[in-house]
Amino acid sequence: MTPNPNRYRRPASALLVLCIALGGACVTPGGPRGGGHPTDPDEDAVFATLVAGRAERNLRPPTWVSTLEPLAHEGAEALAGGAPGHVVGQEVVRKAVERFGHYISVWWAIVDDLRNVTWNPRLLSGRGLGVAVGVALMRTTAPGRYAVVIILPEPGASASP
Repeated sequence: MTPNPNRYRRPASALLVLCIALGGACVTPGGPRGGGHPTDPDEDAVFATLVAGRAERNLRPPTWVSTLEPLAHEGAEALAGGAPGHVVGQEVVRKAVERFGHYISVWWAIVDDLRNVTWNPRLLSGRGLGVAVGVALMRTTAPGRYAVVIILPEPGASASP
């Protein structure tokens, strides 16, 4: 049986929370600390739209969490290769928890335009937000040009640069 590529497609406006891992905490006071900026131009485009969306609401820009960037990119590559979004989300959470501790959220979407993303309100609220973004070109016949995976270490996570 051939999987239906549209079955797992989600509109950019939905940017679903797939998984949240919770447990005993490796706490970094003040929450996760990021550093630097996205190194990939596509990831930078997505990050810039998130910065702009938060600025419209008079919120601080998100902090780039560079230690999670390779994992976000790995997730985006898997999604672009046709892996179902829920499977990608679960795998990214599992790996993030193994490497960085608990309290990780993973969001994913398949979009056509990286500079015109409609964000879920959760990403546009709150005082502090640390993110890592992974983007990959779709390699399947599924609708959408880009696979996007966003990892958010929640307050209490130990992901730091």
